[in-house]
Amino acid sequence: MDSGFLIVGVLVSIYLIVNICLVPMQLRYLRSKREEKVKEPDVNKRHENQSFEQSQLEYNQQAGILFPSLLIASLVLYLKERKHQ
Repeated sequence: MDSGFLIVGVLVSIYLIVNICLVPMQLRYLRSKREEKVKEPDVNKRHENQSFEQSQLEYNQQAGILFPSLLIASLVLYLKERKHQ
């Protein structure tokens, strides 16, 4: 029974470490998305100009098992913007 808790604890720890390590990548992704939004404010036009691969990449980046890192990156960007105002 104790070994089961140990394995689950190790897996959860690895998952959290991976998510924390991916926060800088998610920050870059969110910054690029905001720059695209400034260049092309219309969402429909922006999606029409994307290739299939780019739209799939965006979908996979926004959802999935790495959602906590995206959530942390969004919070960091929000706090940075709020600090500069």
